[in-house]
Amino acid sequence: WPQLPRFGAASTGGVLALAVLTALAVPVPARAALPDAALLNDLKARLTRPPECMPGCAEITGARLVALPQELQIELDVSALTAVAVAVPSASGRWEPETISIDGQPNGGLFRDNSGQRLWVALRPGAHVVRLSGRLVAAESVQVVFPQQPRTIEARGDGWEISGIGDERLLTNTLELVRKIAAGPAARIETSMQFAPFVRVTRRVVLGRDWTIDTTVERLAPEKGAFTVKVPLLGGESMLTDGIDVVDGNAVIAMPAGDAVVPWHSSLARADVLNLKNSADPARTEVWQFDVSPEWNTAFKGTPAVLPEPIQASWTYEYHPRADEELNVRITRPEAAEGATLAIDGVNAEVQVGKRSTDTSLAVRYRSTQGGRHVLHVPADAHVKSVQVDGQSVALRPENGELAIALLPGAHQLALQWQSDTGVKVRTRAPQVDLGIASSNIHTQLALPEDRWILFAMGPGVGPAILFWSELLVFIVIAVTLGRSKYSPLRMHEWLLLGLGLSTFSWSVLLLFAAWIFAMRWRSDWSGEVSRRRFNVSQVGLGLLSVIALVSLVSAIPYGLLSTPDMRIRGAGSGGNIFSWFLDQAAGTLPQPGVISVSLWWYKIAMLAWALWLSFALLRWLPWGWRAFNSSGLWRSAPDPRDKRLNTQSS
Repeated sequence: WPQLPRFGAASTGGVLALAVLTALAVPVPARAALPDAALLNDLKARLTRPPECMPGCAEITGARLVALPQELQIELDVSALTAVAVAVPSASGRWEPETISIDGQPNGGLFRDNSGQRLWVALRPGAHVVRLSGRLVAAESVQVVFPQQPRTIEARGDGWEISGIGDERLLTNTLELVRKIAAGPAARIETSMQFAPFVRVTRRVVLGRDWTIDTTVERLAPEKGAFTVKVPLLGGESMLTDGIDVVDGNAVIAMPAGDAVVPWHSSLARADVLNLKNSADPARTEVWQFDVSPEWNTAFKGTPAVLPEPIQASWTYEYHPRADEELNVRITRPEAAEGATLAIDGVNAEVQVGKRSTDTSLAVRYRSTQGGRHVLHVPADAHVKSVQVDGQSVALRPENGELAIALLPGAHQLALQWQSDTGVKVRTRAPQVDLGIASSNIHTQLALPEDRWILFAMGPGVGPAILFWSELLVFIVIAVTLGRSKYSPLRMHEWLLLGLGLSTFSWSVLLLFAAWIFAMRWRSDWSGEVSRRRFNVSQVGLGLLSVIALVSLVSAIPYGLLSTPDMRIRGAGSGGNIFSWFLDQAAGTLPQPGVISVSLWWYKIAMLAWALWLSFALLRWLPWGWRAFNSSGLWRSAPDPRDKRLNTQSS
C-alpha cells in the first residue's frame, strides 16, 4: 500500500483556510421560515407548564423561632423538588425580614406578590436553610403568620409569651407573641390597635339518658387575625371532638383568622353534684345553660338564673356568671311512683261467628318500661293460627289456654288470631280473654251469619241499639187505642196482627192501609149530598187510594217472605249482622258482649202464617170496602133535580 504523504501543522492549517475561503466565495440563496401558530402554542405550553410536583414542590419540614426583646429570628428548613418560590412568615407591619440568608449565604431575593401581603423567596432544587431576622416594633403583641405551616416548630422568647403551639406544631397558621410587662418603670410601648384575645364560652349541659356538653367559643376581640386561648374543662368532662388538644385539663382553642366560632362536643360523667366556677381570667366570659330531661331533678344554688333568649319549647336554665361566681347543681332521680310497668293503650277484638266455628282476631297496643314475660289467657279450645309482634311472626302456641308473651320495652303491638269450635247459638257472645292487666280503649266487633234473625244485643259500654222493639211498643199502644175506638173498622187484634207483619220491613204500607180503611169508613157514612162534580172527584180519589193501598199490601206479602227483617240496628258503627261496642276501661278480663238471635227460618215461618191470615182478612175487608165505596152510587153522569134545587138555594 502506498504511504500517504504527511502534512505538518502549517500545511494543514493552510488547507483548512483555503476551504473556508472557497465556501464563502460560493453564493448561497437567502431563505426565511417562521413556525406555524400550532407549533408556537405548543412551545408556549411546554415553557409555561407547571412542574409535575405541584402543589407540593416545596415543604417546610421544620422551623425555629427566637424572639428577643427587639429582634425576631426565624429559621426554616425547606425541601424543594424544583426551582420554586416559597412564602416566608410575616407579621402585618410589626416585623419584616431585614436580612435573609440561604444556606449561610446572604441573599436578597425576597419579593412581594400582587396583593403586597406575602413575601416570597426563590429556591433551587434541594434542601435549604432559610434564615430571616429583623427588628420588632414596640408593641404589646405580635402575630406571626406562616403562609405555609411547618411540620414542626420550636420557639423560645426573651421577654415574650408565645402561644399557638401544641406538641411542637402550630395549632393554626398564626403564632402569637405577647410582651411580658416587667415591674417598675415600663418602657414606652407603641399603642396596639390589636386587642388581646377575648372570647365568650357558652356551655350547654344536656342531662338526659346520656350526659353531654356542647361548648362554643365565640370570638369577641380581636375582630381579625388568629389567636389561641385555653378554656378549662368541667370536672368529669371528656373531649369527643377531634382536632382539639387538651393540656392539663384545658382545651387549647386555636381560633383561625376569619373564623368567629369554634365548637366542640364532649361527654360528662354522671355525678350527684356539679360545680361550675367562672374564673377571673380576663380572656373570656362564660354562659352556662342546662337542658334537663324529666328523668332528672335538679336544684341550683349560687349564681341566679336569667330568662333565656329566645325562649325554647323545652325550658333551659341559663346563667351569666361574673368573675369568681360559682354554681352548685345537685342532681337526683325522681322517686319511682308505685304502679304497673305495663300499660295497655288499646284493644281491638274482631269475632267472626260461623255456623260451626268462630274466628277471632285480637290486636293489643301496649307500653312497657321493662322487658319480661307476660301470660294471656285465651279460650281452652282455641287453635292459635298466628302470633305477631310489631308485624313479625312469632312461633308461640298456648298451653292449657295460657299464652306466654315476651314483653319488649317501649311501645309495641301484639296481634293474635285463633279459631274455636264453637259456632253460632241463640245467645252468641265474644270469647273470654284475660289480659292479666287492666286495659283501655277496648273495641269489640261481633259478626253473625246472614241467616240469623237478630232479636237483642247486649254488652257494656257504647254499643248497638235495636230500635224495632221501641217502635213496636209505640205501635201496640196505638193499635189498642184504635181497636177500642168506635170509628175503627178493624178490631184490636186485627190492627195488632197487621202491624206485626208490616213492622219488620215497611211502616209506610201500614200507614197507607190505615188511611184507606178510615177513608172507606168515612165513605160508608157519607150521604153524598154534594154536587155531581164533587161527588165524582171524591170517587176517583177513593178509587186511586184503594188501588194503591191494596197493591202495596199485596206486594208486601212476597217481600216479607223473601227478605230479611229490618230490626233498625243503629249505633257504634253497627248495622246488618255486624255489631260493635266500645268500652273506655276494663279490668283484666275483656268484656263479652253478645247477641240473641234465632234462625231466619223462624221469621219466614211467621211471615208465611201472617200472609195466610192477611189473605183471609182481605177476603173480608174487600167486600166491606166495595159496599162503602158503592154507597149512594158509584158515579153521577147526568144532572138530577137535586142539583137544580141546590143551585136555587145557593143563589
